[in-house]
Amino acid sequence: MSETKSERRPLFAKWVWWVGGALVGALVLLLTTVLVTRQIGRAALVSEIQRIRDAGGALTYDDLLAGVVPVPDEENSALEILELADELGAIREGQQKSDDYPWLGRAETPDWPAPWLDEMIVTVDEFLSRQEALLANLDVIADMPRGSFGRDYYAGDALSILLPETTTVRTAAKLMELAAERDARLGDMERAVQRLITVLNIGHSHADDPILISMLVVAAVEELGVNALEHILTQHRFDEPALERLQHAFADRGSVSLVARGLSGERVGQLALSDYVKRHGIQSISNAALGGGKSWSVTNWALAGILDLNLAKAIELLTPVVEAADSHATAIKAADDMDAALASTSPLSVRYFITHSLVSSLSRSCVFFAQRAAHMRCTVAALAMERYRLANGAWPVSLDELVPEYLDSVPIDPFDEKPMRFATKDGYVVIYSVGENGVDDGGDVQMSAKKMGRPRVLPDVGFRLLDVESAGRNDQKTDGD
Repeated sequence: MSETKSERRPLFAKWVWWVGGALVGALVLLLTTVLVTRQIGRAALVSEIQRIRDAGGALTYDDLLAGVVPVPDEENSALEILELADELGAIREGQQKSDDYPWLGRAETPDWPAPWLDEMIVTVDEFLSRQEALLANLDVIADMPRGSFGRDYYAGDALSILLPETTTVRTAAKLMELAAERDARLGDMERAVQRLITVLNIGHSHADDPILISMLVVAAVEELGVNALEHILTQHRFDEPALERLQHAFADRGSVSLVARGLSGERVGQLALSDYVKRHGIQSISNAALGGGKSWSVTNWALAGILDLNLAKAIELLTPVVEAADSHATAIKAADDMDAALASTSPLSVRYFITHSLVSSLSRSCVFFAQRAAHMRCTVAALAMERYRLANGAWPVSLDELVPEYLDSVPIDPFDEKPMRFATKDGYVVIYSVGENGVDDGGDVQMSAKKMGRPRVLPDVGFRLLDVESAGRNDQKTDGD
């Protein structure tokens, strides 16, 4: 028996030696892999940063904010909105799920150009009569075309940076929409103009933020203003000074390039994330990208190379989209190419498994920005047409007749970069863009949504104006006509 044990000891010692050697070898291989990955990742990230620097692009939020003049507190629309956040929040909670309220709630309005139903008008007027104090506080924003919420863009808190006060801003804008409609209906056209401009200014309380979501909020609120104006013009008439004031306001706000600022901010956000993780460790993004859990310092060190590789890949994907942002059409194509490139990669790849969490699809955002630009440009042209009609008693034959007295030039379609189209329909005219499909559908801009939350069908994108003779148009002659 003793001989058997003695014979087994050398075998056991050899087994321990083999296992130990294998473990040491594996550890050396792992360490070598980590070191090499760190070098490759750092080199890849530095290369992408240098590429941005060579092109004169922004590398930090400070770069994006460098040309922005600070807004004095007394002119800051964002501060006014924040002061009213509790009251606006109470309205949002009470009305957004209600079937009784158009725009602010879920009540469906009749298809354009039909007027609202009497019971809907009564409900709106009763609601607004209870909000007069809040409306008066919001009215001061008519003279505040800019704002800033004073965010810490380097905080690394996704909820505070990527999801700003969107619901409060949208509620304020929708409330002013309703108020503008009521004012026009009651004949107070000057106040209706003021409140339509207030809607635009509420949206631009986000315009200084170098963040993609903030730019989307601005675009969404501008769309509210366009829709409200189109509805009001089916029933009511503004005089020449009011039309000129509205035209200037929509042209001024529409001249802001949201897509370029938003996409640049998206790329800077990736670089800011890299710096934030260096300071706070991999656990700062673990919930979003790595499934959560506490991270040790050794984990931070080991995964630094993989994180740099993925951040470099994210920036590599984003840069062509940012560089194409001078044109809506090229930005949409670049975003489509980026989405296709990302979709063709495996989320299990070392170079992509965090990238898939960091980079979101930008195609729909770019399309939405182009739709916003089309709507704003068509609205400016529509207001110029209304001014022309007031002066001449008829619509122009083409948009060229508006130049140079009412327009500096015919607006350009952001989707195909050709002049906007103009069509005469049965009872109305329409200024329009070919829209996302790139096909001239003859000015078919009727929006439809069969179900709440489904995408709207927009064959063309544009603005419609009723003929003077059309039913429902309050177009009586005024002094000076």
